Amino acid sequence: MKCSIISKDIFTPKQILGETFVLIEDDLIVDVRDKNENGYTPIDLRNYKVIPGLIDMHIHGINGYDTMDGSLVSMDEISRCLA
Repeated sequence: MKCSIISKDIFTPKQILGETFVLIEDDLIVDVRDKNENGYTPIDLRNYKVIPGLIDMHIHGINGYDTMDGSLVSMDEISRCLA
């Protein structure tokens, strides 16, 4: 599948690009361009900020313990599991 994401703010490691297209083929980013290419289905995300490649890796707990419990026991067990 080929699609393109357009956003008014696309964040790259070096700069913030305005009104730009991120071209995607088979779930991989292949290019970033000023205009859409033929054959790419556009997805309009101009109301959102786009950060290509960002993976948000965070957790709230592990092994049945959760930080939202608000207990020292949970925090201690989470720390032990992740150490």
